Amino acid sequence: MQTAEKQTGLTQWSQANPWRPLLVFYSGWIAGAILLFLPQGLPWAGLNSFSSAAMGRSTNWDGESFSMLGPIMHFLMAVLYAFPIIAVSRYWRVWRGVLIGSLAGGVCYLVNWLVVHFTLPAYEGNEPRVLVTHLAYGLYVTAIYKAWVAERVKGIVQRPG
Repeated sequence: MQTAEKQTGLTQWSQANPWRPLLVFYSGWIAGAILLFLPQGLPWAGLNSFSSAAMGRSTNWDGESFSMLGPIMHFLMAVLYAFPIIAVSRYWRVWRGVLIGSLAGGVCYLVNWLVVHFTLPAYEGNEPRVLVTHLAYGLYVTAIYKAWVAERVKGIVQRPG
């Protein structure tokens, strides 16, 4: 009987939490804006918003002080990363979902590293910083998305027991 209640709760949660691409886009944009001002996901990091950083990776490897390439790449990646991260984390309740979102950000880092390593090796460097940025981004984007959908889900889904 308890399994049937859990299935019903999961079904209610899935029905109350449909895929919302526009909210995913906005969540990615807002999380990207946060990381534009905190390029490594931390306020005491070495990069700043004028370092032309894209998801924790410096894009001014040719000695330029600032280039619009960094912010453009940053927001493009932020919006593109939001879709797979939310697709993976949206079925989980808030705290587990945020943890899953952060781990999904780590998977995005692995994909990013492979692309950079094989196509743009000049952008490689300080990979732990880039990993932390991706983990923080996954956490931020999931938390923002879940904050938007939480009120609607809260009113529909009743926790069993």
